[in-house]
Amino acid sequence: MGKEGEYMYERQVTRAYGNEEGISWINILLAIWLIISPFVLTFSIFPRAMWNNVITGIVIGIIAMLRTSMPQHPSWSWSNVILGIWLIISPFVLGFFSQAALWNNVILGIIIGLVSWGNAMTKAHAAI
Repeated sequence: MGKEGEYMYERQVTRAYGNEEGISWINILLAIWLIISPFVLTFSIFPRAMWNNVITGIVIGIIAMLRTSMPQHPSWSWSNVILGIWLIISPFVLGFFSQAALWNNVILGIIIGLVSWGNAMTKAHAAI
């Protein structure tokens, strides 16, 4: 199958499994929430929790934007899977003193990890 045929097959598989660019936009929205959540949920008084969320949110957002602009590279999604895992364990590693920060990060970590994993697997199915 030529390059043109491979591209058409990949687009058909992508349509069958969903819009991977749309999935990345979900992570961009979640990254925005991650950045503003310390201020909305009032745990910005805890510097470790605040800076963890702001920095991790910026990185997740950038990676999701890269994934949207370069959908042929599933490695960007795998990076966000790792960051989702970090969000789940960060309250315990960094010793957050806020229940809001703990639950916010655990829930967001699970969602971001699953969305990113699904996005990476969509590309893996398209490559088969």
